[in-house]
Amino acid sequence: RYVPVSAAFPNTSYASIGEALAQSNNGDTIRVGSGTFSGPLNRDLNIDDITVQIIGSGAFRTTIDMEGMGRFARITEQVDPNKSTIYGMRFVNGSAAASGQGVYPAGGALWIYGAEATVENCIFEANTSGTQGGAVWVDGATLGLMFRDCLFFDNVSAQSGGGILFAGSTQNSVIGCTFTDNRALGSGGAIATFDTALYVDSSIIWGNQSLVGPSLDIASPQSSVVRYCDLAPGELATWQGQGQSINNFSANPRYISRSGNDYRLRPASPCRNTGNPIFSNFGNAYDLTNGRRVFEGRMEVGADETQ
Repeated sequence: RYVPVSAAFPNTSYASIGEALAQSNNGDTIRVGSGTFSGPLNRDLNIDDITVQIIGSGAFRTTIDMEGMGRFARITEQVDPNKSTIYGMRFVNGSAAASGQGVYPAGGALWIYGAEATVENCIFEANTSGTQGGAVWVDGATLGLMFRDCLFFDNVSAQSGGGILFAGSTQNSVIGCTFTDNRALGSGGAIATFDTALYVDSSIIWGNQSLVGPSLDIASPQSSVVRYCDLAPGELATWQGQGQSINNFSANPRYISRSGNDYRLRPASPCRNTGNPIFSNFGNAYDLTNGRRVFEGRMEVGADETQ
């Protein structure tokens, strides 16, 4: 099923993601074209008890603008053992407080309960939550969620988890992601967890803000692992004293322009070729900008691979 940015063509494409989703069956793929998608048929979507793949044209080509009037989607219990996939889109201006779905006002862009999913090559920007999970809220996912090659910036939570809040799930993982300039009025300016372990690998967590506690606030540190990550100085010291810290470091990642929201890496960035070597054989994987994920023999730390 295909969703162009213009009007639908009969029997081949749909004018909105919501219309395509309404016609989808378990295991279907929805491909979203380039452009900006907004309006009520492209937000507050319910993905209930089915597994779907929603594939954008790339995070710098496909934008979902929720206009401060809701979140992108609520994903709940799935009947299929396979995972849903959200790929290659930019989610901006989501608001959980404005979702109007009568559910817990958490997760400004995505609200996920009891479902397994992979979120890959996506940007989460300027999303807000009146409670937890400025961009994403996750709970009850038995086999966990995986976020890979995603960028989170300028997301805000009124409580915990400026970028993501994980609760009551297992086997959650964050691999090759960048978290910068996210904020929480509680703890976990970048990521917070409650009653769940977390695996974080080859990611940048830098310049996030929390009024209480660290920006990487993991409630079960002894059963969690953080490795090959660039952590802000205070985050590195805190994590080394609590959990399993393996080959982490603390150095300015040297973005091209943090003030200009350009979080690609400069050639002299300390994050170049310092990711976990286990990911060096990523095959045909792509980074956030649709470049080769492993360009010089070893993966970069963060969502961007310097080409």
